[in-house]
This record gives sequence, C-alpha cells and structure tokens, in this order.
Amino acid sequence: MAYFNPFRPSYMADPYSSLARLRSDEPVHYSETVNAWIITSYQYGLEVLQDYETFSSNPSRASSKVSESLAYVRQNSALGNVERLAQLDSFSHTRLRRIVARGFAPSILEKLRNDIRIEVSMLIDDLLGAHSGGVVEVVQSLAVKVPETILSLQLGLHVDDRDQVMSDTFALMQTNFNDVTVAKRRAAREAKVRLTEFLESVSHDERVASDSVLSSIARAEEISSDNTEEDLPSTEELLALVVDLAQAGSATTAEAITNGILAFAISDTAQSALRENSELLDSAVDEILRFDPPQQVLVRWVTSDLLFSGVQMKENDVVMVLVGGTNRDPDVFENPDIFDVERYRSNSGSDAPPSLAFGRGSHYCVGAPLARIALQEVFRSLLEKTSSFRLSDQMEPGSLPRTEDWFARGPKALEISVTL
Repeated sequence: MAYFNPFRPSYMADPYSSLARLRSDEPVHYSETVNAWIITSYQYGLEVLQDYETFSSNPSRASSKVSESLAYVRQNSALGNVERLAQLDSFSHTRLRRIVARGFAPSILEKLRNDIRIEVSMLIDDLLGAHSGGVVEVVQSLAVKVPETILSLQLGLHVDDRDQVMSDTFALMQTNFNDVTVAKRRAAREAKVRLTEFLESVSHDERVASDSVLSSIARAEEISSDNTEEDLPSTEELLALVVDLAQAGSATTAEAITNGILAFAISDTAQSALRENSELLDSAVDEILRFDPPQQVLVRWVTSDLLFSGVQMKENDVVMVLVGGTNRDPDVFENPDIFDVERYRSNSGSDAPPSLAFGRGSHYCVGAPLARIALQEVFRSLLEKTSSFRLSDQMEPGSLPRTEDWFARGPKALEISVTL
C-alpha cells in the first residue's frame, strides 16, 4: 500500500522521487497523514481541475482541520468573510473574474512588457553590481523584488502613489494567514481605510492608467452597469481582488524565478542552448514551470459521493492535485525528470501537453500570461548580462534551505557564482 508523508525533510528536499513511487503504486491515493485524496496522475489531475461541478474550489465544503483553519483565517481577515476569486465556482467566480480579466488582455500585457524589461534589467544590474567575489544571492536581491515591481506596473500606479498603495495591499494580505498579531490587525484596518479611499478616487480621476487592472477593479460598478444591484461587487470584494492579485503573484513568481535560476545553474547544457538561441526562451519558461513548479498543490472538494478512478469518494472529501507529480507523469511526458528547454519548442514536433502549473479549467490562473512575461524577461536579462553562472561552492542542490510549506516549492536562499 502506498504511503504519503510530505512533512519529512527528505520530501521537502526532493518531493519528486516520492511522488513518482506514489504515482506508480496508487495514482489516486487516500492519505491519512493529510486527510485527503492525493492525485499524482496527469490525466486524473486534469479531470479534477476541469470539473468544478464535481470538484469544487469553495472551501465552505471543507471539514475537520481544514475547515477550522479557513474559518480562523476568515475571522481574522481585515476583509471579513468576503467571497474570494480563487474560492468560488460557476457564476460567482465568473462575476469577479471578468472584473480583473480586462487588465490581463494580451494587448495590455504586451504594452507592459517593455516597462517590465526596463525594471527587470535595472534590478539585475543592481544585483550584479553588488556581487562580492562573483557570488550573488538571488532570492532576496532579485526574485522577491520582481513580482512587487511588476505588480505596481500592472496596477497602473503613478510614482507618487506606488509605495503607499503597495504597502497597504501587503498589510491587508498579512491577515490572510494564521499568524495574525494585534499589530498586524491594526495595520490592516488602517490600510483598508486608505485603500478604500484610493479606489473611490480612482473611479473619478486619472490616478492610475486607464487600461490597468486596478482601473478595472476601481470602475467595476461602471463595467457591471448591465447587472442588477445584487450582482455588483462590494467594497470588500474589490479590495479582496487587489489583495488576491498581489498574494497570488508574489510568492509563486518569486519561487518560479528562483527555481529557474537553480535549474540553469546546475545545467550548463540548458544555459548554452539559451545563449545560442534566444528563441528557446518561451519553451524554457514552460519547462521550468513543468519541471519544478512553485505551487505544488491545488485543492478541491468533492460535491457529492462518487466513484472516481475505482475509488469511492465522499461528499466534502478533500482532493489535492499534486502538480509536482502530474507534471512528471511518464505516461504524458517523455523523460519527465530531465530539464529539457527544447521540450516546448514550437517547431520541435513535440506533443508534450501544457503542465498543470497554472491549473486548468475555469480556475486557470488569470495572471499566467503576466507570470510568463516576468519569467521570460528575468532569464533573458540574466543570460544577456552574464557569460555563465553556477551554484556557489557553499550551495548543494539537495540541501538548499527551504520552508516547511509543502504546498509551495522554492529555496529560501540561493547563491550563484557569476562570470560576467
């Protein structure tokens, strides 16, 4: 019988060997350790993510410790018990998603690309200029800064408003977790007042770019003019959209950047291929997201009793799609444990399907195109400004410092030795 325990240090260091064994033994496995069904098969994971009627994203269905934890977070959130985009299905999800989707239109994102390229280039110049003996630390000095910079550009903030709005957004975000202190709660209440006033001012002046995602959020009532009053988003829902955009994009983008730098640092072949052919960049980014995805777990809840892949699931059971497992399914991906930057090359003839790094179905990450642009520009600039880089002598791939959160993956610190 398969056994799954993601809390072991060995799993944190390398989940993929454990997931491979689990997928081979029992691709749909009930884990007593986490009280959930664990999906490691690509096909079964795809079925779960695409069928929101059977597998809901709404945590109100959660039971036991999961429900208690979510209730605690909502109770302490400065936004209150408000509906969140990632935790809704059907009409409710569509109602909020279409508000932010306008800010992610391809034409708007391509206009952002040049600004992102400039900002990323400056960050990497600063990183390389401050190196000591050719060694640079890329997590705090680069990876965590990129999503914050890009978010401010995406929101369309003017320079005078940028620091305050970003500070207030992250203050509200801090009450979305379990470790809420009195000080964090007070700071979030004050931030909520300021951010509400800012959104109200945006709706009738030019404080943000008119085609930005923040403009879409601030003018949601105008955009939703054909809807009934009951359909219009509340102030708390609009604030939650801003916070959720920041939360969804910050950690995962930073971790994807770090995971990509790590993959390149230990693969001279991958670096050489990209340096010789920059057209492989898009393929390389998709491969990074497949090979070492920053978000390792996507959670759903069973809406009614059913037989799925030969196992009996009960209503309200927790189902966890382990993306790190599905993305390395050998039934779908050839040589899945090899980092191959040409896997998704458009003219390669490869039939490799998209990874599940951004989910699938109605909850496919609305910010996926922006995340790809961010990763493309980071790696483009880093490769152009260096002749090579590798892990520093103090770093070992199997013993990098990592968090205890098995839902996400990315080193807490990463040093590379750079040759300019």
